[in-house]
Amino acid sequence: MYDSGDIPTNMDTSIVVPVPKKGDMKDPDNYRGISLIPTLSKLLSKIIATKLAQIDKKYEILVKEQAGFRNFEECAAQATTLYEISRRRKIKNKKTFISYIDYSEAYD
Repeated sequence: MYDSGDIPTNMDTSIVVPVPKKGDMKDPDNYRGISLIPTLSKLLSKIIATKLAQIDKKYEILVKEQAGFRNFEECAAQATTLYEISRRRKIKNKKTFISYIDYSEAYD
């Protein structure tokens, strides 16, 4: 699998089950889908992620500004960077557009 790049069919499929949130259980909007992934798939994903992190650390493939989903990166540092970039652009009378995605209630 590692050498060929082929993933066995039983490892590339997950089962999505509805998990209730708060509120009326008859309302479909009060459910969120959770994917049940085979354990071997999770293990393989972890192995690949670890290997990719090692490769990145050795060869510095990702730029340091790319902090999402990386170990030891702080949200506060990213927010400070965003603030500083916005401030500098405002001084130069340049427009800045920011888009946020709020995941705060995704797992309620």
